[in-house]
Amino acid sequence: MRISILDQSPIAENENATDALRKTVQFAQFADENGFHRFWVSEHHNFAELAGSAPEALIPYLLAKTERIRVGSGGVMLQHYPAFKVAEVFNVLASLEPGRVDLGIGKAPGGTTLSTKALQGHTTQQQDFDEKLEELLHFVGEGETVEGLIARPTPPLPADVYLLGGSVKSAELAATKGISYVFASFINSNREELLEAASAYRRLFTHRTKKPELLVAMGIIVSETDDEAKQLNKYPYSYKVHVDDGRALNMNSYERAVAFGESTGMNYWIDKKESGVIAGSIQTVEQELEKRLAGLEIDELIIHTPITDFDKRINMLKQLKNLPVFQTESIV
Repeated sequence: MRISILDQSPIAENENATDALRKTVQFAQFADENGFHRFWVSEHHNFAELAGSAPEALIPYLLAKTERIRVGSGGVMLQHYPAFKVAEVFNVLASLEPGRVDLGIGKAPGGTTLSTKALQGHTTQQQDFDEKLEELLHFVGEGETVEGLIARPTPPLPADVYLLGGSVKSAELAATKGISYVFASFINSNREELLEAASAYRRLFTHRTKKPELLVAMGIIVSETDDEAKQLNKYPYSYKVHVDDGRALNMNSYERAVAFGESTGMNYWIDKKESGVIAGSIQTVEQELEKRLAGLEIDELIIHTPITDFDKRINMLKQLKNLPVFQTESIV
């Protein structure tokens, strides 16, 4: 089956953003040379430990530094930007490198209330996400226009569009829009919800010519022993902040979750759960992967690892790539 990578450009201790981004480039080149299918970079705002805040700036650099691998966003946080501008950026990229560009779209803010306000300026009316996604698909997917407006240039092969999510609702949205779907299992580790989302996506998928494409993104840490791998997992738990206005946001630390809740000025509550990262020896990870993927039919697994040590990252990917679970076209 296809294996891909999601990288957040983590900043290791005693290093800076330049070091982290340089490692992201090296990571992409390793993936390119070793048969991985795609390499995605994320969008996070105001996170001191992550350098990946602007995938639209990093993607063209990675395309220029690699030869074969697909490169894209995992993902662009669409709520912050006009759909027309996002389409223009990725149409330029797809024109430069036809057939190698992916446009992953996320609904989350990718940061706190403070960074959201900074990104959206003084906008008071927030466009509904579903409507904004529909507008983006008009501009990108099939070259359709909105009120005679075209997001130029029009590439020979537009960027493939993926919706990123971690719920049944997001799977249903991707299905009804006729686009590929990525379930972020490293954020939502509830296997029953993953199974339900996968079933809903395939059942409801509608598109004139395109087939449904289901991907799962998992957090994985491989080390010599289970104990060592667990020590490398800096975020064994995730904290979901629920706000009275209906907003919900996942954070990797309790302190950050509280800070977000307080910044809203509303009542909020926090749910703590295991992060869903698989951490252990290669034998333990293999067993856990087989258990989590049993009963699923997926097209691709996207690997995300919070490991900051570059050599350990590379060693982990070499071991994972050779597992029998990845030697078949799909997991059933």
